[in-house]
Amino acid sequence: MTTKAEYMDYASRCKKADWYYDYSDDHSVYTRGRNEIGGLQAEAKADPIKQQLYDALKNSGWKNGPTPEQAAASIDSILQGVN
Repeated sequence: MTTKAEYMDYASRCKKADWYYDYSDDHSVYTRGRNEIGGLQAEAKADPIKQQLYDALKNSGWKNGPTPEQAAASIDSILQGVN
């Protein structure tokens, strides 16, 4: 069973991920970002709570996405019942 601390770690990795990798002119940055996001996606597909966290954070900071504060509130709401 995944603990709240492990979910918080996953959320932290989502927050720190290079969501803008596909705009890079440097192939190594692009590849590293693609692999990082791909790993987060794979984890999300295997765990419904991680999927909710991923969905809450993937668009944070984009023009039409949630603000960081809204994303943080979503995280708190998602993890409310997790021990």
